[in-house]
Amino acid sequence: MARSLVASGMTIEARVAAGIAYLNKTEPGWRTRIDLETLDISHDCHCAFAQLYGRFTDVSAVKFNSLQHAADLGFYAYMAGNSAQSTMEYAELTKAWKTALAPKKSERPYIPVFRRAA
Repeated sequence: MARSLVASGMTIEARVAAGIAYLNKTEPGWRTRIDLETLDISHDCHCAFAQLYGRFTDVSAVKFNSLQHAADLGFYAYMAGNSAQSTMEYAELTKAWKTALAPKKSERPYIPVFRRAA
């Protein structure tokens, strides 16, 4: 049976931003431990939270007040279960997390190109 939570009215991007703020506050240096290649918010072992702490189902009750809290922070879908809605929501959450955590052009190291003088 799918478990429905009360949608907060926040956009996917706002939820992910809230999740990032939460991690910045509670887990300094967390970004270096996230593998964007395997990041999948729908997967119990590959979501951002699980990459930091272990399986989501094993530790979420310790870290969050409720599943509602986890969903508000972009770690969990409001429509949990194997429904088309939850599948779409998890895909959108994963995309938003990857976009938010992808290196920005300004963050890439500058590598000077040396040319021989003519």
